[in-house]
Amino acid sequence: MSCFGGAGGLHAADLARALGLVRVIVPQNPGAFSALGVLLSDIIKDVSHSVLIPVPGADASANVARSDRAFSALLRNLGRQFYLLEQTGRKELEHPEAAARSPSTIVRSIDVRYSGQAYELSVPFTPGFPQQFHLEHEKAYGYAHASRPLEIVNLRVCVIVPTPKPEGFLGNDPPSLRRHRASSEIRGAIVKRKPVYWDRGFESTPLYDRDRLRPGARITGPAVVLEYSSTTVIPPDYVCRVDEHLNLLLSRN
Repeated sequence: MSCFGGAGGLHAADLARALGLVRVIVPQNPGAFSALGVLLSDIIKDVSHSVLIPVPGADASANVARSDRAFSALLRNLGRQFYLLEQTGRKELEHPEAAARSPSTIVRSIDVRYSGQAYELSVPFTPGFPQQFHLEHEKAYGYAHASRPLEIVNLRVCVIVPTPKPEGFLGNDPPSLRRHRASSEIRGAIVKRKPVYWDRGFESTPLYDRDRLRPGARITGPAVVLEYSSTTVIPPDYVCRVDEHLNLLLSRN
């Protein structure tokens, strides 16, 4: 379980124990975790259009030659509609955040279902989308009907505009992802000791400054790890290890 937020680390170990999970990951700066995600995320615009079009040739009893021509015409028609959707998506991304950056990726997909179904599956838009739909349907529901007529419900376009990343992101390791020098020394990270109430009563518990913990450090509970944006509780039956990216890894002792 990965936890974040200012109060996530207070309850993470107890929740993991109740759910039978074996490990908790507390990332760096958990109180700003969502903000970091917003800053690193690309700008994405999703555009969709409902069509309700039957797929010619999906029924094996149809005339093959006529079905091939009809299917090719369908692909051309869908291609034109996708082009219009892409233009809509590009236009809606004309704002300061996306200025001076052309969309680097356009993802086309379609929602398909067997004729008569009330639900559909999304598959990439390619000439082989009927076969892909049958495969995805079997994965999702355990069966497929290769000869059953298909229906296209929605066309979807995802326009992705890359945003500037921190220097070295996904390359040379930015500060939040950088590997750090290891040290198992933890005594210097203890801020103070104070009585903390656990299930078995009050115990003198060490409080650690997270900024002073290095990779390889190992803390046996009970303990509390303090930092600017959050607090992490290590119960008596847990042990905490610091990994090479300075994540806190909590597991049952």
